[in-house]
Amino acid sequence: NVEDNSLVGTIPSQLPMLKDFTASNNALTGGIPTSLVGDMTVLRVANNRLTGPIPTEFGVNHGMRTAFLDNNLLTGPMPSELAGPGHGLFFLAIASNAISGPIPSEIGQRSTLTFFDLTNNQISGLPTEIAGLTQFLPENIFFGDEEFKIGGNAGRR
Repeated sequence: NVEDNSLVGTIPSQLPMLKDFTASNNALTGGIPTSLVGDMTVLRVANNRLTGPIPTEFGVNHGMRTAFLDNNLLTGPMPSELAGPGHGLFFLAIASNAISGPIPSEIGQRSTLTFFDLTNNQISGLPTEIAGLTQFLPENIFFGDEEFKIGGNAGRR
């Protein structure tokens, strides 16, 4: 855990045997190394200056449980690999970046996702498949001011 240490520079591409990397609230720059994502279960790099796309490797890491990527400068679409079924991602926070485009329809297949925050991005719409996320409580899913309906419960942030 190197959170709140005023670290500068890039995230090392090799952190062998590390399952939990917490480096939030620093001044880290550059992209998220794809090699780092492979074996991680927890990745907390919120409140830095990270740039580039969200690595598609998040979608194939079946051990990833928590990803806090919010308040950075990440760009591009949300990878469809991140939204589909296959592993137990519980918490995903990518708020306050420059993520653009639609939310992948595969998000409705993500049965373990219980917290999902996309506020303050450039999202172009919500897929109807989002209704498949029946484990969400309305206070745990955030898409800015767009209205949503999950498991029969209407909600608004």
